[in-house]
Amino acid sequence: MGAPLDLFERLHNTFVGGFLGSPRMNFIPVNFSNVGFQLADGQAVRVSCTDQTPSRSGPRRALWGVRPEHFSRSFARDSAIISKLDVVQPTQSRLYGSFSIAGQRVAAEIEADAMVGANSNLALEIAISCTAFFDPSSGLALATS
Repeated sequence: MGAPLDLFERLHNTFVGGFLGSPRMNFIPVNFSNVGFQLADGQAVRVSCTDQTPSRSGPRRALWGVRPEHFSRSFARDSAIISKLDVVQPTQSRLYGSFSIAGQRVAAEIEADAMVGANSNLALEIAISCTAFFDPSSGLALATS
């Protein structure tokens, strides 16, 4: 229990992550490595020890919770996650899209100037410090380092 903003920013489980916010939080399966984590399609996400990732002694698999507003277009291809834009819904200042990342459908809200056509690949960055990790079995948030 707590204030809505506290619940929104300090998630305890996937239920709250999927319930609070619209569009809902995305949950992407990942496997942890010594330098970050890997998506199901092999894309690697390198993270520093200051990022909000679970401790290295914790579980090796997790669900990565990413809110749609924490995506942005990337121009640094070496640190980006490559996604395929399936459906695009432009608004005046933002673009809402349905993307495929590692075979997982996700919703993202990005800058309108990032507009590309449907079925196009788009390099995305994610504000990792704003994301959360959850145990795939219990749905509970994992402790971060």
